[in-house]
Amino acid sequence: MKGLGRSVYYWLYNLEKTFVIMFATISAIVAFQVLVNGGDLSAVMPQMYIPMIGSIMLIAMFMNNAVHFIPQSLSYGGTRKDVFMGMEIAIHLMMMQWMLLVIIGMFIMPADFFSADFFKQCLSIYLACCGLGNLLCAGSLKYGAKIGMILYIIFVVAASIFIGVFFALSANNIVEYMSNGASYFAVLLAAVLLDGIMIAICYFAIRKYEVR
Repeated sequence: MKGLGRSVYYWLYNLEKTFVIMFATISAIVAFQVLVNGGDLSAVMPQMYIPMIGSIMLIAMFMNNAVHFIPQSLSYGGTRKDVFMGMEIAIHLMMMQWMLLVIIGMFIMPADFFSADFFKQCLSIYLACCGLGNLLCAGSLKYGAKIGMILYIIFVVAASIFIGVFFALSANNIVEYMSNGASYFAVLLAAVLLDGIMIAICYFAIRKYEVR
């Protein structure tokens, strides 16, 4: 447990630095857009930016982990099990940190921007992106950084297109998503299963990984 505790601290320290840098950059860009549009927050579409940016950040973290932090932590003497478990705990805490931002937004933003349905949508999307990130991490560890970069580009483009199209359609009431409890449960279960399966694949990849 002591080794796992050190691993979680290591991952949280490094991932939190990445989160703060990226979040500060994004906040500056959004603030600039709001100023340019005369303070009209609706012009920057927070309903689309929050899930899109959070998804890209989670996938990018997995890519960075595979090519930098995992080799570094193993070379420092960490066991594969502790490194893997620490990474997964830290990444999912990063996901919950994004969900905390959504919850805060539900209290301080107009209801049209952040709602209960929006919270459920973000949770499912982030879980699915954690699953894709684990697959990306496994591919990078097994086949190298070049293959990992190809997967990273594919996943980021696919996530951006899906989220952009989905929220554009939702804004025009063309689709009704997750308004039904049973439908939402099925989507959430699929996202959880995807994440769980990809976690297992990533674990098998890191068990066979040799530090180069």
